[in-house]
Amino acid sequence: MTSRVWGVLAILAVGNCVGSVGRAEVETAGTAAGTPSPEAVLLLRADWDCDQTPLDEWLRFVSQRCRIPVFLAVEKLRDAGIDSTTPVSLELGDVPLHVALTHVLESQDLDFAPEEGIFVVSTREELELRLSTRVYPVQDLVPGEEDWSSLMMAIQDSTSAMWEQVDGEGGAMTPVPATGSLVIRQNWKTHRQIRALLTALRRAARLQDVPSIPATPLGADDFEILPPVALGQAEKPELTKPAPVPAWRVPRRYDEQRPGRGKR
Repeated sequence: MTSRVWGVLAILAVGNCVGSVGRAEVETAGTAAGTPSPEAVLLLRADWDCDQTPLDEWLRFVSQRCRIPVFLAVEKLRDAGIDSTTPVSLELGDVPLHVALTHVLESQDLDFAPEEGIFVVSTREELELRLSTRVYPVQDLVPGEEDWSSLMMAIQDSTSAMWEQVDGEGGAMTPVPATGSLVIRQNWKTHRQIRALLTALRRAARLQDVPSIPATPLGADDFEILPPVALGQAEKPELTKPAPVPAWRVPRRYDEQRPGRGKR
């Protein structure tokens, strides 16, 4: 095989890849004991270098190296006129897996999404239609009733997906004030953007949480009202002669002759 595929996950073996996930404190809920979730696998940093490697072969390598099942929707690719054996090239060092996948798949107008514990690789249009529902607790971001609409508008404006409330089709978002939550139905890529936005909003709120010093209101009695003074009638300060400085305090130059001594 003339093509070469290198993917050294931080120069670690597969068993140590799981350890890297643990050190990153990534959530592993919903997976088998000791097995990182697909979201955690995407954070694995790697050195990737492939030169004119068939796409399906490169994805097979990623699946074996990271021990994650990858499903390539060959029929969807064929319907879109994309060959699953198209050569791809990549040269990236020390980047997360999701960065490498994005660089390779975007060049072929493809995308990926974790679904039921596997990675699905298909066309962008097909993955945009794969919607899932998630509940987001946002009580800390909506202290008032009027803040719900502001938060929902921020989510719609900062994501690249389509929304029923705006575009007439796509995902949906429903506020539930009783539980302080937003119920959102969207594709995986948009859910990822929403989580990043909510994290940034909470970080901004923490940075602004600085205790303020209450200001004491001033009244009319706190100001001294001075009588008007006509021009030229203002009292002039009295100039006094400065007090004499003792001789022993006057600084002496280094080249001065000391009293009582003559030149040599």
